[in-house]
Amino acid sequence: MSPQWKCNVCTLINDPDKKLCNLCKSPYGTPDPDAENGGNSHLSLKALLKAGPEAFDNELQEVKRLAALKEIKGVFGVVLSSQAPQVVCDCISFLRAQAMYKEGIFRIPGQQDTVEELKFRYAQQVDGEDVLNEVSCEVHDVATLLKSYFRLLKEPLVPKTNYKDLLDTCRTPHKSKEALEDAVFAQLARIQSPNRQCLSLLIQFLREVAQFEKINKMSAVNLATCFAPSLLRAPDDVAPEQALMDMSPAIGVLNTLIKSNRKMFLPGKEMIKASTIHKPKHVLAPPPGLSEPKRKSSKKTFSFKKTFSLSMRSSKSRTGDGSPPGLDEQPDTQPKQPPPMPDRKERSEGSGAGKVITKKNFRDSAGIDDKI
Repeated sequence: MSPQWKCNVCTLINDPDKKLCNLCKSPYGTPDPDAENGGNSHLSLKALLKAGPEAFDNELQEVKRLAALKEIKGVFGVVLSSQAPQVVCDCISFLRAQAMYKEGIFRIPGQQDTVEELKFRYAQQVDGEDVLNEVSCEVHDVATLLKSYFRLLKEPLVPKTNYKDLLDTCRTPHKSKEALEDAVFAQLARIQSPNRQCLSLLIQFLREVAQFEKINKMSAVNLATCFAPSLLRAPDDVAPEQALMDMSPAIGVLNTLIKSNRKMFLPGKEMIKASTIHKPKHVLAPPPGLSEPKRKSSKKTFSFKKTFSLSMRSSKSRTGDGSPPGLDEQPDTQPKQPPPMPDRKERSEGSGAGKVITKKNFRDSAGIDDKI
């Protein structure tokens, strides 16, 4: 009769005729998971039993949380089924209200604990719940959540069937910028719905972010670099070395879409409105310098100096003095100076035939005093 054996997983002593552990159902001879931890960051059952009931409860909650994220609820890690997913619309609504002037948006990562909590809340969301207002989160947390949504999709937003053809548009030389846009948009039109509309919704928002490049430091190239690994994932049959080389044309494709002014294949406005549950409680105030934008000169105004000189001339013709428009009614604090004496040429021109001579100007010109 063979001796009893001790399970290396849960430390239970089993009968010799048992091939599976009575507690954890591990086969006989299973190695100790605590030896190298098997690449798993979670505690083994044996370690939990040694640590006590509190550690077991914490680990159980973690397991439940991870299991909730894997549930098929149309949120994370599933196949895209909507042109305007709620998570995407909520994140865009939040970021549009608070992140347009935030430096390093999409480049600076958020707090991982907060991002995981947001995922967990969306996985267990009830109807009408505004998750982004219920959870205390910052701009970078929501930006990381948006990127994570596309990275965790079971099928990339740019399907694997369109991956090579879309990247070839930036590998092939083109005669002009317009020719490159024609090629990229032609391939974009071949992407099936709902991926095409969802990609267009994201690109349209990234165009808005790029308009504030001088403040948030996120140009079209920077935004394309942040999203290319999530949106254009290489198929499984592509070697890792080739996938790394494909990042350059992938960034070029997104950069072309963001910098272009052409219309995108957007979902309907009613669909976007119905998918956006988040209602911003406050909007980030614009930074100094944007509250009152500088007025650009029109085509008819050449320069301030020239405009001022033209205003002076028109003012002189109306009022006879050199005060600029808008200052005529202000009190004159400076003593009036007598007009300069006309020179010989002006005197000769002023005595022409067209001048009307009156008693007053005759006396003034002759220097006759009225008191005499």
